[in-house]
Amino acid sequence: IAFLDHDDLWHQQKLEQQLQALQAAPQAAMAYSWIDMINESGQPIRRIHPTHSDKPLYPQLLARNFLMTASNPLMRRSSLVAIGGFDESIYGADDWDVFIRLAERSDLALSPHYHIQYRVVEGSGSANVAKIEQGCLQVIEKAFRSAPAKFKPIQKVALGKVYQFLCFRTLEPTFRPLNWHIGYLERKNEDRRNFLSPNYQ
Repeated sequence: IAFLDHDDLWHQQKLEQQLQALQAAPQAAMAYSWIDMINESGQPIRRIHPTHSDKPLYPQLLARNFLMTASNPLMRRSSLVAIGGFDESIYGADDWDVFIRLAERSDLALSPHYHIQYRVVEGSGSANVAKIEQGCLQVIEKAFRSAPAKFKPIQKVALGKVYQFLCFRTLEPTFRPLNWHIGYLERKNEDRRNFLSPNYQ
């Protein structure tokens, strides 16, 4: 199963290459790819630094929703049914909740390509910062209620990442295109890539 939000875009080989990743990893519940953020007119905003699958992804998903959008993964129907699908009581972050619950039970497979263009539109549901905050806090509370004790300290990291994202959405209301090289962002993010202690990886 794959979802495509009406304002996001897929690379033409997205489904094919994610299916190949799932077929190569029969134990995986879903395959995911990397993301470019674009504005309403399709101009790039930023490239989301890659998250690799060489370390356990469940604690990384507890800390932040690096898949970002339901438009990203290709999920096995059986895995989605097994966790009860989406929690409709969570506004705007129900995809993160699903990703966490899938990663808690199963592996994830990486298709190492920038397959998704996540469109940021002023006035869209994801721009409603107050409601997104509420939804993210619901996800964090729910996830850490059942998380193993050794992962509890990640909750502070998760809260910090949520408010970092909300600040970005608040302070960049017009989402201007990039006027600097994307590689600069990637180098800056490289320093922050391993934000979890080795105890949680």
